[in-house]
Amino acid sequence: MTQQTAGMLIGGVIPAVLLGGFAILQKLSVNLGSVPASLLLFVGVGVTLVALTLAAVSGLGQVTLPASLAALATGIVWASSTALIAVAQGRFGAPVARLVPLFNMNTLVAVLLGFIVFAEWRGVHVPRLVVGAVLIVIGGTLVATA
Repeated sequence: MTQQTAGMLIGGVIPAVLLGGFAILQKLSVNLGSVPASLLLFVGVGVTLVALTLAAVSGLGQVTLPASLAALATGIVWASSTALIAVAQGRFGAPVARLVPLFNMNTLVAVLLGFIVFAEWRGVHVPRLVVGAVLIVIGGTLVATA
């Protein structure tokens, strides 16, 4: 297995499966009575357990203020989106099968920001990316209106 293939498997395929499970477990938690605050509190405990396990296995590495602030912003953005999803599920009864394709259009936001912030457009085949982006929008629209 090449390094690139391993990276796509470890950073793409396995997280896709785990995040799919995350969506189901989040909906289950909301259905069982979690409100956004309690959901995030216990998700945070889970995150802490994973972080402590990783730190025990491989260490924390160098901790710098800029990296820590970026990580903190990452957590705030992620937790805010998770809370909004929980509100949509709990208060408005939004089905996971329709929500997930919509919020997973975040791919388009990430690609656009990756182009702007990290100049990643240099290392990708842009026409294929545009076709993929159009298919993501079509798919998200079809599923959300199903």
